Amino acid sequence: MSDFRDRYGRALGDAARELGGADLRDRLGAALGLAATTLAADAEREPAATGPSQRGERGRRPAHRWLPRISRPLAIGLALLTAGTAAAAAVWLPTLGDTRYGYNPGVDTSAPPPAELGRLAVLRRAQSDADRGPLAQTALTDIGEGSIGVRTAYVRLLAADSAGAFVLVPVAERRATATGPAIADALCVYHVAATGPDAAAPICWSLAEVEAGTAIYEVGDQVFGLVPDGVAAVTVALANGDATTATVRDNAYVATLAGGTGPLPQTDGPVKFLTGG
Repeated sequence: MSDFRDRYGRALGDAARELGGADLRDRLGAALGLAATTLAADAEREPAATGPSQRGERGRRPAHRWLPRISRPLAIGLALLTAGTAAAAAVWLPTLGDTRYGYNPGVDTSAPPPAELGRLAVLRRAQSDADRGPLAQTALTDIGEGSIGVRTAYVRLLAADSAGAFVLVPVAERRATATGPAIADALCVYHVAATGPDAAAPICWSLAEVEAGTAIYEVGDQVFGLVPDGVAAVTVALANGDATTATVRDNAYVATLAGGTGPLPQTDGPVKFLTGG
């Protein structure tokens, strides 16, 4: 394991560069909390040469994770927290990825790019308890290797009803998959069914797709989508020539399709934005 002081010094340097224009104590507290977690994870990955490995069975973490011995610089940093901030707790560190497969996409504490924040009010609002609740947790544990860097502070629970919920999970990077290309600063959505423990395969979009009205996700008899600020409702065109209208809340809409005795109709092209007024 590399020298603790050197590595912690780099973490403090990164924190200092992030402090511009924000509250010092909150940002430093968050950075210290993340630094401690990162160092603990590194210690877990690098077992001491004189003892057995600290990892449990493959793909699972041990029940307890011990932080490295606290040196003077870290003690000073923690003293700052106890002096006037609990901001380290603001770094949400939920379980990410399915531990059965040993993949964790990692937490990314950076904000989405200004363009996304400027066009999506749902990202600008405060994160609620529901956003961190059981449905969101289910979605986060279903994240696979296609995603890198989950912006946990910007996870949002959207359109929850008796059938389940749609969860918005912004990520720093989405790798190319069989269902889509690589996307930087992707906006991924998971559907969590109320009747089952697992989330459906996610769909990820760029901001450009949201603005074009092509951020559409069909799950069962529901059509979900993301839209930019200023859109009050959408008209969803269907391949059979029909159309359905849905209202927008938190930059999202859900339309329920009626299939009658036949198969459900499919959507046809971008949705039409309807503005309020």
